[in-house]
Amino acid sequence: MPTNRPLDLGHLSVALRMHYVGVTISALRVGTMLKHGRLMCMFFLGLLLLAGEQLSAQGAATPGGVCKPASERTQEVGCWILADDPVGQLKKSPVFWHLDAYSTRAEAQANKGPHGTVIESLGKVLLMTIEDERWRPAHGNRIAEIGPLPVVAGEKYSAQYMEAIFTPGMTAPAHIHSGPEAWYTLAGETCLETSDNRVQIGRADGPP
Repeated sequence: MPTNRPLDLGHLSVALRMHYVGVTISALRVGTMLKHGRLMCMFFLGLLLLAGEQLSAQGAATPGGVCKPASERTQEVGCWILADDPVGQLKKSPVFWHLDAYSTRAEAQANKGPHGTVIESLGKVLLMTIEDERWRPAHGNRIAEIGPLPVVAGEKYSAQYMEAIFTPGMTAPAHIHSGPEAWYTLAGETCLETSDNRVQIGRADGPP
């Protein structure tokens, strides 16, 4: 019988000085240890991007502090949980994280499938969906599909979407996720270094 496992879907960075969207999937296997995430200072349309890869369903620490519900937001800088929803059983592996924008929340809800969540951020209404690579909603403006993301086929997952704002110079301490984590860079640049000395750079308008 499938168990309900967390699918921590990521950091949607907004506003103030940086923008980036991210997704973490926590599955059965322990993920690669992230030595640190740091800002490679890149100004883009007056915006900065910082990768803060430390978000989890348990409210992990970030450069801006522990991720908190958006309802507790008292400042712009930090990590804010926008949604924490069950995704249900994922029958295939790998999956992709699909991002689509809509004019209204009602329109997004009308296009939401069983593995989707509607959020509002960056002044936009966004439909976040975990599905196979070829999945498309009936309507909407496609922003990106991010993956492949390995999951355990047949297991049930839940998704947590977060929004994060960081300032230049912030770094993330070493940490481990129990599965893959991904981001979508909207502006600026992210730099992630793993324990096996691999470096991943994410840039606005570049590959997710």
